[in-house]
Amino acid sequence: MSVSSSVRMGTRLRAGRPGHQTQMSRPGRDSPSVGSWGTPTREAGIVELRQVSSFLALAEELHFGRAAEKLHLSQPSLSQHLQKLERHVGVQLVARSSHSVRLTPAGEAFRRECVRLLAQADLAVEAARWAGSGATGHLRISFNYPAGQRILAPTLTLLRERHPAVRTSLLPRGSLAQLSELREGRVDLALVFGAVDEDGLQQRPIFTLPVVGICASDHPLATGAPVRWPELSRYRCLLPSRAVSPAMHDAILSAARLNGIDLSGTEVFDDGDAAVVLVASQPLVIFTSEARAESVAVTGLSTLSFVDPVPQVTVHAIWRDDNPNPAVSLFLELLDLAR
Repeated sequence: MSVSSSVRMGTRLRAGRPGHQTQMSRPGRDSPSVGSWGTPTREAGIVELRQVSSFLALAEELHFGRAAEKLHLSQPSLSQHLQKLERHVGVQLVARSSHSVRLTPAGEAFRRECVRLLAQADLAVEAARWAGSGATGHLRISFNYPAGQRILAPTLTLLRERHPAVRTSLLPRGSLAQLSELREGRVDLALVFGAVDEDGLQQRPIFTLPVVGICASDHPLATGAPVRWPELSRYRCLLPSRAVSPAMHDAILSAARLNGIDLSGTEVFDDGDAAVVLVASQPLVIFTSEARAESVAVTGLSTLSFVDPVPQVTVHAIWRDDNPNPAVSLFLELLDLAR
């Protein structure tokens, strides 16, 4: 997440317990206050979002000059922000020398939580603006191609009819990008292939569809009959990359493995549209979802169905359980109605 935030830099967060006092030594010019064990002593008071933003810029750049330039600050001001932050937190977050800047283990843990903090702060500002304008929310949805074709449009139609003041932003993405943006708070909900087993995320299966093959119409397998895996193993194939679609990639490997066929070394592709163009000119088979195959507009191609077993992928709705956006629950209710 970018360190820029809709929240003004002077916004403050309370740190420490009310009435709690921490004994401190006097801080020096270039280092946080230090207790008897050589670690920063926690300073009761407030942590400012501008300090957090400064820390995140430094964590991203690992260079005081570049981070200060990015924030439009002087280097001494950036150093002061970091010193104050480390005093409030009570641990060293950044190890710096004349030659290098790096995060300490505490700094890395703090960075992860700060990314979430600023995402929530941005969401709070957005919610306030929309409430002040009479709207009821802003929902950011990432989705894959089958979700866009099968379920997203009817759900958005219901949302517009029943909650016309809710604004939506739609972001087509691959699976890994969807989950990364969801974890970082950059989207509210993802419609993605496959389930996840991860603390902090909730999910709901939406629909399941088969994985199919695409080949040229003159390919030996393009007979119209279902294709069994031993037949397929005799021909060159391209699989969707696991980096792009792990659920589909794994479903194909599992189906082949049940027939004693190892496709783990098979060539892969990242761009489905480019793969379709390739398969039209070469004797090979590519794998894709049934929804994507139905939309292929390239002439001279045939769709293959597989049996024994049929590989399948399920689209899930996934969201963070700490997301306070009320539009998420509204969308999920309508998603059930649209199925």
